[in-house]
Amino acid sequence: MVIYIHGFGSSGLANKAEIFRKYFNSIGEDFISPSLSYNPTLALSTLEELISSYHGEVYLIGSSLGGFYATNLATMAEVKKVLLINPSVKPEITLQRYIPKATLYYDGSSFEFKKSHIKLLKRYRLTKSKLPRDFESKFMVLLQKGDEVLDYHEALEFFDGAKVLVEDGGNHGFVGIKGHLEEIREFFAIGDFFKHTSTIKGVGLDNKTLAYRAGDLYYDDLGKFLSDLADKIEEDALADESRGRLKLSSHLKDAQKALREASSSIDLAWDISKKPTIEWLKKNGSNRDVE
Repeated sequence: MVIYIHGFGSSGLANKAEIFRKYFNSIGEDFISPSLSYNPTLALSTLEELISSYHGEVYLIGSSLGGFYATNLATMAEVKKVLLINPSVKPEITLQRYIPKATLYYDGSSFEFKKSHIKLLKRYRLTKSKLPRDFESKFMVLLQKGDEVLDYHEALEFFDGAKVLVEDGGNHGFVGIKGHLEEIREFFAIGDFFKHTSTIKGVGLDNKTLAYRAGDLYYDDLGKFLSDLADKIEEDALADESRGRLKLSSHLKDAQKALREASSSIDLAWDISKKPTIEWLKKNGSNRDVE
């Protein structure tokens, strides 16, 4: 499961959250983007419960303050990989400018941000010792030099050794995040890369034409074809189940069951048509064994 952690004053319905939601849903990956309290302790406890309640591997995406939270949560056993987008390394300092009132970007309303919240952030202050031992392979950091809110050099220094991409220009919201979606997927190692395609590999025909040609198979061959396809989808379902993607696995299992039922029905159709088909082939010539 992928969890997107939004930044200060943002929400689980922010623009980047929607981009990630649409993308990960399109590849069948469980995704959640909770709207978190501006109280750091409440936000972190909510995230800890979400991560602990999921039975499988968890991948975190943290933007700005969300990157600070994601880094604090990276040592949890369930967390497999962490992606940070213009992360805040010292929010206990940078967020002081928002005392006593800050704005919720989703609806333009304001909320009271207190010195007590800054004290809570200090409790979770980031230090190198808080990073997991495998942070160099566990973290990927996306930075843009045009970040008008945070000094990207701070994150560049703090996460030295991890996979860090620094782009010229941009802004704090990170311009062009859509262009990094496949790179993020590859870093997370979700699924088998380049396995899924829009057309069947090695065949120069569109899928509709292939479907009609498959339908022209003799019914016993078509039944076997559907059974083999069911075997393949069942393999994918079991692989997704082992990765903790239970919802996706459940739908794939339903699909393979339906294919096996279709295969059985086609086999019955062959039982009905077999005798006249074989007789016609013997009389008119055959492109298959009729013995």
